[in-house]
Amino acid sequence: MKKMKLTAILLGAMALTISASATEPVKLTLDQLKKIQSEQKILQNPGVAITKGYDRVDLGIIQLRTTVSGPRGSSSIPAFLVKGKNIMFTGTAYVDGKPLKMPAEKVLVTPAVAFSYGTGEKSEMYLFTDPECPACINLEKRAGEKLEKHKVNVVLFPLVRIHDKATPMTQWVLRGKTDQDRADRLKKVMNHDTAWYADIGFNEKTFTADYQEYKFAMNLSMSKASAADLERVKEVQKKYFIPGEMQNLKDYLRKARVAFNEIGAKGTPTLKAADLSDFDYNSL
Repeated sequence: MKKMKLTAILLGAMALTISASATEPVKLTLDQLKKIQSEQKILQNPGVAITKGYDRVDLGIIQLRTTVSGPRGSSSIPAFLVKGKNIMFTGTAYVDGKPLKMPAEKVLVTPAVAFSYGTGEKSEMYLFTDPECPACINLEKRAGEKLEKHKVNVVLFPLVRIHDKATPMTQWVLRGKTDQDRADRLKKVMNHDTAWYADIGFNEKTFTADYQEYKFAMNLSMSKASAADLERVKEVQKKYFIPGEMQNLKDYLRKARVAFNEIGAKGTPTLKAADLSDFDYNSL
């Protein structure tokens, strides 16, 4: 059987090396994850949650995906538990010089596909993109014709903390009735076409104020809203959303977040092959 070497880095300062034969990882059940969390003090912090885990039988470790919540939001941190030794470390593990990544499940990614395009003559891929992201726009300009030769499943993932137009842009793209219509709309916003402003209800000259109003309605926790706030949300919905659209947009963004986390993406654009393995940009 083929032997592999695992090097795991703990906070950039500690290494663990073992050898084992290659077998398929075994996904852990919710009960198994709860048991691990109950046994590891570092995981019992209220702000820490285990979202996924695999038994890497070949490597003698448990591979975990943890989410740590804080004042600035949440972040996903990979963690590893050495079986039989009660040793846990975080960071990056390497197998044969390559990072050991969490297996991704298509069932958690495909619901976030907003549309697909391309002939598919070369391959199939998933593209995670932000309509306002400069790197995404650059990819479209540099490799647009090459992408057309693949089947491209597009997941819209607006990075709202740095791109205030990305969410309403996504909303406008999703208003497209067909895949081709949505693909055309995405190209338009990436080419700085501002037709979406009036369609969504924004005024270019008062965008900042309009967006704050829009964001207020999107972010409001309805269970804690005052009667006055609820009335204001209703007015904002009439201004920027067609009936039912706000909830549909929130649902889509939630699916996109699940898919983004599932593939372990760090930003946009991110390309993944049909099996959700890393896509080789040189094969475009």
